[in-house]
Amino acid sequence: MMLERLVDRMFLRALQCMAVGVLFGIAFFPVRGRGSPVELATAAALLVLASSALARRRDLLELLRAHPAATLLFPLPAIAAVTLDGGVDSVWTPLVATTVSVPATLGLPWLSLACALIAATGQAGAAWVNQGDRSSDRLVEISVVGGTGTVGAGVAIALAVVTLVVFLHRRPQVLSQLRANDVLLGPPRRRRDRGSVQRLLEPAPRTPLSPAELQVVTLLAAGRAPKEIAADLYLALSTVRSHLKAAKRKTHARTLPELVGLFVLEDGRL
Repeated sequence: MMLERLVDRMFLRALQCMAVGVLFGIAFFPVRGRGSPVELATAAALLVLASSALARRRDLLELLRAHPAATLLFPLPAIAAVTLDGGVDSVWTPLVATTVSVPATLGLPWLSLACALIAATGQAGAAWVNQGDRSSDRLVEISVVGGTGTVGAGVAIALAVVTLVVFLHRRPQVLSQLRANDVLLGPPRRRRDRGSVQRLLEPAPRTPLSPAELQVVTLLAAGRAPKEIAADLYLALSTVRSHLKAAKRKTHARTLPELVGLFVLEDGRL
């Protein structure tokens, strides 16, 4: 349910970005001396399309989920507008790049890349149509220079959005696999699983202490210092320390206080 709401909101933001691109182009008409009948008609058509997509976004989202390839149609109105508006100098150029975000919100990386390539090819073609020089060299120049920005922006948008959406789409599968393969994450459905958990929680097996090691640990638990234990047992201090080190290793204790604690908890049975 959370994923559905997130995809719906991201799809809404993608449509809103496209609508902002239309309004951006209209706002720049006076600045760039635009406003011919063809340009005004183009702006009106784009505004109607953007408004209709926003108003019927849920129906549109269901349609695109049923027919994902339909997302490739989104760059076409923007490309047509760019062609009518003069190619490279068009105020609708930002709109072309934002159309890539629509398939990206559906978690369709290949369609997003295809959409970016369609947008870049269409923009380069629009620039070529609107230029006097239609030689092959000019076409290559426009394709490389004019299309690079659109492809770069489109792919960047697609990668950012698709990465998030694909992860969210696959997140339940990833968690299911983790729960299936990890007895601590998965529910203890079978007795064998409970036994596995119990074995994981049980302490590691310990090696019993030798009589000399147990004698040294007993005196340590009684409050005697290592030097006093050495004097009481007529041993060298290094021998006492060697016994304590061996006792810690066998009981998996990290410190002498921990070793004494184990000794007290188990009533001297180490």
